[in-house]
Amino acid sequence: SQSRYVDVVWNNDTSHLDDIVNNMPIIGSFGYATIGKRWDLLVEQVNKEFDEAIKRINIPFATYVTDNQAKVDEIKTLCMSKITKPGIQLQLTHEFMTREQLVEWCAQNTINCFFYYRDNVTVSGLAAVTDQAVASGRPLLVTTDKTFRHIHPYIPAFPNITIKEAIKKTKSGVNHMRETWSAQNCRKILENLL
Repeated sequence: SQSRYVDVVWNNDTSHLDDIVNNMPIIGSFGYATIGKRWDLLVEQVNKEFDEAIKRINIPFATYVTDNQAKVDEIKTLCMSKITKPGIQLQLTHEFMTREQLVEWCAQNTINCFFYYRDNVTVSGLAAVTDQAVASGRPLLVTTDKTFRHIHPYIPAFPNITIKEAIKKTKSGVNHMRETWSAQNCRKILENLL
């Protein structure tokens, strides 16, 4: 069976998503083509859990990522190799979006997922990639990698929860993060420190 790959150019016109949202889940992910991001394992998990789904990945080309095109090509090849069902579609874009556009893009997804495995690769700071995903209010799934340690108190992490379970169970945790990390709450914390 032939899997479908669509190399799309993202823009503000989301009318094409109306039918897609009604018929199948959209699993979104984004970030630069840097070490420790395992989009291929995410695509493999989508393929395992769903008969039909759209896996959207936005990987902007970055000025300071060496061999960027080669890395993106490798990611595309690895992701395509994980698709064995004809109903799984991969959409790969390369748009550098504003924060507002990225929040809007995340809001178009059924769930936003980030499968990072950096624990044995590099010293992990906090992954900022989840900021826009949280701001979108959509369900969220991250791995147990410590780069997501700021997310772990709010939602269970993969592999302790599946994508399907996360779609159903993580929205309240995302909303709790949005409330806890709101500008108003941060202002209160700073005022209390002073």
